[in-house]
Amino acid sequence: MIDRFQKFFKLYRAPIFSGILIGTTYIPFPPWALAFCYMPLWYFALRKTSFGKQIFIGAWWTQFILTLIGFHWISFVSHSYGYFPWPVAIIVLLLFAAAVHLYIPLSLWLGHWLRQKFSLSEGATLITWALLLVLGEIFWPSIFRWNLGYTLLWIHS
Repeated sequence: MIDRFQKFFKLYRAPIFSGILIGTTYIPFPPWALAFCYMPLWYFALRKTSFGKQIFIGAWWTQFILTLIGFHWISFVSHSYGYFPWPVAIIVLLLFAAAVHLYIPLSLWLGHWLRQKFSLSEGATLITWALLLVLGEIFWPSIFRWNLGYTLLWIHS
């Protein structure tokens, strides 16, 4: 069991780190890592694996962790105002975190597929991923507008 965990963490540590960077860049935190928060994930997808499934899984872990950090209040709201028992409120948060930012793994997987199909260079792949992420944030259905650029509104100059 420990060996499987070590292998998992060794393979996916960059996406996990990226999830922490993005999660701590969401409000109420300052946007301290906004310029480089996706770099570990992109490094993982470019250099650590060439398999679309692993890229999707790594990006899924990124979005799951960033959502747990940035949207931890969902469990509190579910408990306080939805009158859910705490175990159910935690399950609501976990389900929310599993699905709310699925555009991140989908955009990385699609960018990987485009890279293979059109033999894109690393630079072109990075630009493709960035554009797909922006499109995902703009067009992904959500209850309210809450994307990474929103953190810029809270910069105190």
